Amino acid sequence: MRARNFPRLTWQDLGLILSVPHVYNPTGASGVGENPLVPYADPSTGQKYFYIFLTHHCWTANAECSDFTFISVARAPYEEVLTTAAMGGSASKLFKKYYNGNWNQPGLGGLASETFPNVTGETDGDFQIVWSAYRNRFIAMVDNAQFIAYGESVDGTYWPAMQVLYKEPNLQGTIGYANAIGLGEYPGILGDTFYSYYTESPVPYNPWQPATVNRLTVTTAASVTSIQPNVATAGALGLSLLVFGEHFVKDSTVTWNGSTRATTYQSSTQLTAQISASDIAAAGAAHVEVSNPAPCGGVSNGEPFNIYAP
Repeated sequence: MRARNFPRLTWQDLGLILSVPHVYNPTGASGVGENPLVPYADPSTGQKYFYIFLTHHCWTANAECSDFTFISVARAPYEEVLTTAAMGGSASKLFKKYYNGNWNQPGLGGLASETFPNVTGETDGDFQIVWSAYRNRFIAMVDNAQFIAYGESVDGTYWPAMQVLYKEPNLQGTIGYANAIGLGEYPGILGDTFYSYYTESPVPYNPWQPATVNRLTVTTAASVTSIQPNVATAGALGLSLLVFGEHFVKDSTVTWNGSTRATTYQSSTQLTAQISASDIAAAGAAHVEVSNPAPCGGVSNGEPFNIYAP
């Protein structure tokens, strides 16, 4: 780990902070990844930490090591890391790995739990993990030479199954280095939509030469909090329905019992949909949802619209 020294703009070495829990085998390979530090406040205590996600990658000449993990996590107290960097000390003992429900294993040589038990052959690759203040959770972009996947974790200690966003068309070329970049002034801040840049090469197992740099546009799911009006009398004229919620984008569409209705984007928290007279011709109940475009958008939660007999 290194820290930049202002105002001289030099870098100082803070020491090693993470390592695998086994002796290096010269006939195999091992590694812990190269992810950035991610600030995060533990909701149970309010204390702020730097999280860093890692892999216990380990291969011998014959098989994976028993402590192999795809995604593990370590953390260090936020203020202690900043103080250590300012004082030019060593950060080697600050980081603790998450293991069996506790943050009790040393960063150097300690054991670590697998936080991604739902890994598949399409999501078992290299990852970049960042924090999305918009989604209020950790976001992962994973590539494994032939697939790019997207995942979310509420607290970083458990990752549900991830969604494949893209696969190499012929499953013979190589995809690499998928990241997550915000669209605003600060690329490290992710909004309702963000970019993922990646390299793609026609050469197997060679993601960099020759390769092109391509881009995915990733849209998050919406949520609906209320609709106005939420009742009507059967046989009434059509109406304009106001839909309120979060994570609306310009291509969001309102659905009425699963069918798309003409939608106007007002803001990231408001849409207007046109409901026809035929939609409310008979007494009953309708289900109003919002669909965001793929990848990762999907259908929101729903709100009921009640239609009463005259």
